[in-house]
Amino acid sequence: MRLEREEDRTTAIEVQRAAFGSETEVAPIVVAIRDEDGSFALVAEEDGRLVGHVQLSRAWVGSTAILALGPIGVLPERQGQGSAER
Repeated sequence: MRLEREEDRTTAIEVQRAAFGSETEVAPIVVAIRDEDGSFALVAEEDGRLVGHVQLSRAWVGSTAILALGPIGVLPERQGQGSAER
C-alpha cells in the first residue's frame, strides 16, 4: 500500500467502478471528497498495476473530527485473495 499519487487518480476511479460493477455512487463520492481538507487515499499495487483503492476523509461526530474510511475498492479478480503485497 502507498499513498495515491496524482497520476493514479483516473485508474483509481476505474478500480472503484470495476469493484462495484457500476457507476453507482462510489466513483462520484471519491471525486467529490478526494480534494477536501483532511482527505487522502491509499492504493494497492501488484506488479506495477493498481488493484485496490481506499478513500479516507475527515468527518465529524458532533464537534469531534474523525477519519472516515471508504469507499474501499478492489478489482474483482483480486477480491477475496488477501493482501496485494507478496
